[in-house]
Amino acid sequence: MIKHILVSGFKTLSDFEMELRSGLNILVGPNGSGKTNIISFFEFLGLLQGMSVADAISSAGGAGSIFRKNGEDTYESNIHAKITGTTKLGYKKFLYYCYEFNIQIPDPGESIIYSRQKITLKRRTVDSIDEKRIKEWDLDIELNFDKENGLKTHVNKCNNNDSKLMSRYSWRKLSYKTTKRRIGQALKHYATPDQSIIDTLRFISREYWLPLFLELKGGYVYNIEPSKAKIPDDSAKKPGVSKDGTGLYSTLWALQQIEGIGERSVRSRLYSSFDFDLGDVNKNTMSDIKKYIRLANRWISNIDVSNNPFDKQLQIRVSISGAKEIPILPLSAMSDGTVKWIALITIILTTRTMFSLEEPENYLHPHMLSEIMSIMRSHMGENGFILMSTHSETLINNATPNEIVVVSYQNGKTIAKRVSNEKQLSREIRDTGFGLGYYYVSGSIEHG
Repeated sequence: MIKHILVSGFKTLSDFEMELRSGLNILVGPNGSGKTNIISFFEFLGLLQGMSVADAISSAGGAGSIFRKNGEDTYESNIHAKITGTTKLGYKKFLYYCYEFNIQIPDPGESIIYSRQKITLKRRTVDSIDEKRIKEWDLDIELNFDKENGLKTHVNKCNNNDSKLMSRYSWRKLSYKTTKRRIGQALKHYATPDQSIIDTLRFISREYWLPLFLELKGGYVYNIEPSKAKIPDDSAKKPGVSKDGTGLYSTLWALQQIEGIGERSVRSRLYSSFDFDLGDVNKNTMSDIKKYIRLANRWISNIDVSNNPFDKQLQIRVSISGAKEIPILPLSAMSDGTVKWIALITIILTTRTMFSLEEPENYLHPHMLSEIMSIMRSHMGENGFILMSTHSETLINNATPNEIVVVSYQNGKTIAKRVSNEKQLSREIRDTGFGLGYYYVSGSIEHG
């Protein structure tokens, strides 16, 4: 998972650093402090992995929205970011990575490009991130671009003893010189100044590229609008809940279809139908979703997704118990809170690495906030995390001090700090029975 970011030139983030921990990372702070900008960076990072840098900036709102403003009509000319973390390759097999990039504002009439990109990789047997202890990298490659010299590729270091490097091109061990030359050839042939270097990594080591690509691309940001989640999908739409909640019908339809599939064929069917990062999705996922839905509304006995043969629109029907005759209602007839709950549960159970939630408390009953926190903790893997912004004292009451990140705006910059008095707060909460939200509102949370 991503464990540390350093960002400059992106919105209000300047020399911005943030440590991330597995599980919940809850951003708290006043309006205008930059919580949304932090979340937006992770979304932007995900966009960069799936499209050109110009298209990613356009999808994120345009250059005027992305680049940090330092005057009435002036902007920072460069966005720099450094992302470090570890991703799991197998049992006691981890890949430590450090990915850096610079995006330059071009002169009028020129395309936006990466002026510099660098990726360094090291295989580890432990999930650690102590960069100082790494004496030699398994792979260190770099791209530089300027108008005078064009794109320059550099293979600073490679490990010819690493069977994962260039393994798809040769069955025998290569010499250091040959390995370095082949990696250089792959860079010169496939790398471009407007695409992420991570995309080029697939031609050097597909075994490293795929988990790293999925990890960096997993910057999904959700702000569920119940009115959008209630809109039926066409039966041909690929499953995957979008940031506003659309796609709920197609996702539940796909999950319902695999309930009766044998274990061996579940994964292959899912990968062919789902167009998003999969979590521990299996044939029981739909049953788990129904179980959690009843936490929000105990009268819901079942939900069923069907394909209307006339217009090929998916329909979700909800069965309500508690009467002699069980009424069956369309999803559009359910309350906004119930629909948002269904969407959130579906997202949690179908996302593996990371995603972000903006103010999840909207539309939800206070009791459900404690439930959603518990469900998120139980379903996040050891290498996954959730980034969440909130203003809800109730939600913070259900958090622990080590999950809180205090965000503030100082001297024109966004600052994010972990709670420094974690042990003291935990002891106070245990002794007094007051929740963490009480101490946050009263200003007792220290950071620095």
